[in-house]
Amino acid sequence: MVGLITGAVCGWWYLRNLRLYGDITGMNKLDEMWVGRDAGDNLWAIRQGLPQLWAGLWGRFGYGQIPLPGAMTTGMALLCAAGLAGLVRTRRLRISPGILTTLGLAILGVTAIVAYYMARQPAGAMGRFLFPVLPAFAILLVAGIDAWLQSPARTHTIVTAGMGLFAAVALFGYLWPAITYPPRKLLPPSTSQGAPADPTIPPVPAQVGDVARILSATVDQDEVIPGDAVFVRVNWEPLRWTEEPLTVFVHVIDEAGVVVAQRDTWPGLSRAPTTSWRAGIPFVDTYRVDLPETLYSPNTLTVSIGLYSTTVGRLPIAVGDTPAGSIPVDSLTVGTLTVRRQAGAWANPIDINFGDDIHLVGYEIWPRALAPGGTTTLTLTWDLPAPPAVDPYIFAQVIDAEWNVWGSSDGGHPEWRTGIVTDTRRITLIPETPAGSYPVNVGLVSEGKRLRIIAADGSLLGDFVSLGPIGVR
Repeated sequence: MVGLITGAVCGWWYLRNLRLYGDITGMNKLDEMWVGRDAGDNLWAIRQGLPQLWAGLWGRFGYGQIPLPGAMTTGMALLCAAGLAGLVRTRRLRISPGILTTLGLAILGVTAIVAYYMARQPAGAMGRFLFPVLPAFAILLVAGIDAWLQSPARTHTIVTAGMGLFAAVALFGYLWPAITYPPRKLLPPSTSQGAPADPTIPPVPAQVGDVARILSATVDQDEVIPGDAVFVRVNWEPLRWTEEPLTVFVHVIDEAGVVVAQRDTWPGLSRAPTTSWRAGIPFVDTYRVDLPETLYSPNTLTVSIGLYSTTVGRLPIAVGDTPAGSIPVDSLTVGTLTVRRQAGAWANPIDINFGDDIHLVGYEIWPRALAPGGTTTLTLTWDLPAPPAVDPYIFAQVIDAEWNVWGSSDGGHPEWRTGIVTDTRRITLIPETPAGSYPVNVGLVSEGKRLRIIAADGSLLGDFVSLGPIGVR
């Protein structure tokens, strides 16, 4: 019966795939669009993706950007484990062994297919892929709970009330606040540790073009370390709506004038786009900007904000109670941050694991602000547990967002030996390098292949690390 129903509902689609793509599942076409990979070489992705798969089954709204807290999905995992444990109480189970086996095999089969897909596709850890076996899972889970309670009425009440409460918390506690208009009162600043912090002195009211006023702005922290998250709170007062949607930018600029981190987003994280602004109704936005792990230290960072569009660029900002009499700028400075020097025997200590053979543990770039055609010196500090079997060479490239190389120093390597090894190389920019901020991408090449970076959990990351960046003026 299951086979007949499946064939009637889905069979035509599989035949269509076979006719169009020569593949009954259409996976070959999917691999073209989503850059599929060899599942056998990426089994680590299954282990890495299982928590997200489970969380997505219960609640990761949008395209996964609005997740339920880990405590809720972990608690649900414990409850499900306890419920399914009741299935071993076969003497009290109101379900036949044949049906139990059929449902269990269905769940295991679909889960195995999803696990294979997770290893093959980077976006495979989606809980919705398990939806076809939700009925089977629900039957086994409720049967297991009833085996413990031995009361259909009590089982019905607990399951219905529990899932109703879970759904209400997910909807009104997490999804609804993420899609409704932002709060209208300025929230008190707080640090990521939960303790109050002295906020950055808010600017006097500033007017952004003729569309909005910035009533106040604060930065939660005054001291950070590489890898920290910076929270910026802005109290906006709309003056009118706009035909073209405007984008908020938050830039974190270091003492060399280089943009080291940024956030570009719609106002209200798209909950309050400028195309729907209502004059005189203020709201508060909180922007999170993640600092890179390779952030230069010690350092002083400046946080600035503004509005822009693709057609008119940045809107002018006039600071003061009488904007018409002030000199406009295109960004508003809302705070400064101090980056503490990291403990270590060398500058900018980091730990980037290339292929489990060589660790990049520190770096230094000087100067970090230069003119087109200028030269900067890059010093890399490596740590080797043992000399590599094949000597890899180093590449260091100044690359923009479109992957244009504006300067490089590729090839060569120091004498690889056990312990700390230092490599110094000079990178000269080509004279046509446009003004801007550029990372210095560093990696290793061994036997014609770039070494992959290995994360602490053993998963494979990219094949280069972005250092710096440097500024071209």
